[in-house]
Amino acid sequence: MRWTEAIFTRDELDLDPATFEPCRAASVPELLSTFDADVARCGQVLALVAEDDLGRPWRLKVKGRQLFERPRAAVFRDLTLSHLIHHRGQLSVYLRLLEVPVPGSYGPTADEPG
Repeated sequence: MRWTEAIFTRDELDLDPATFEPCRAASVPELLSTFDADVARCGQVLALVAEDDLGRPWRLKVKGRQLFERPRAAVFRDLTLSHLIHHRGQLSVYLRLLEVPVPGSYGPTADEPG
């Protein structure tokens, strides 16, 4: 179950690191296919969310111990949107270190011809 689905279809998520299985794509096409399917599923879940549900509390636990409880909208923003932005920033740093032109994310970059 992905974050968006867990946030908006459950009141809490209780993780157990011992049973966690990360996505292990065997190829770039498989990874992209998995990501595209997750994005589509996220859109389906979000389309069903009522505005009143955004303020309802949601809890994250690890092996029964609560880490936090916050409104669903804040959890969604932090665990999905802000997290993706963070990793996009990391990627741009690695690309620069490798002297690979950085593609535009929110418009043209200094690496793109004007």
